[in-house]
Amino acid sequence: MNNLELKETRYNQYFWNIIISIIFVGILFYVVSMSEVFDVRALAQISPFHFIIIALATFRLTRLLVADHITEWLRDLCMEKVFVKDPLTGATYMRCEKPIKGIRLIVSNLLGCPWCMGIWMALISLALYYSAIMEIFSLAWVILLIFAVAGAAEIIYASIVALMAPHEGGSYLVDQRGVNILSGQRRESAPNVCADCGVETK
Repeated sequence: MNNLELKETRYNQYFWNIIISIIFVGILFYVVSMSEVFDVRALAQISPFHFIIIALATFRLTRLLVADHITEWLRDLCMEKVFVKDPLTGATYMRCEKPIKGIRLIVSNLLGCPWCMGIWMALISLALYYSAIMEIFSLAWVILLIFAVAGAAEIIYASIVALMAPHEGGSYLVDQRGVNILSGQRRESAPNVCADCGVETK
């Protein structure tokens, strides 16, 4: 790819980034302008408990779209599929790459960035919360609570794995995801380490 193509690609990406930003700001201005119809002041009176619920739901919704396997098909829709044939075995492999330009590149970047997607998920979570407290869509409470509980459970899981993960000179041996610790399976044996409890022995 020559310098001209790189420059055009960068400008194209700037264009779509600006469009996406304008859409987001437009939604915010629309909500503010409709304040006479929608009592958006209710959002300014969020209790600490409800704020935590919204934050956890936003976290889990973001991770659902950015990292979970169940939404991998959605992320793949925005990727270019490149087929590579192994000259030795003759087998054909598929590799996913980001598009060079266009709206698919922007959506791919959004779905790959938890910080960017988090803003949009926060907007969705607040919309669900508002529709719940204003009794427009009561089922929104259930949706928020499901994602909030799932988010809290994931944070607890990650915290436990981090606390029990091997440190330099530590005695706990777990795999990368902490499966051996949290699944009840026996730990891998190591010199001077009990395979059942992970306590170092002399």
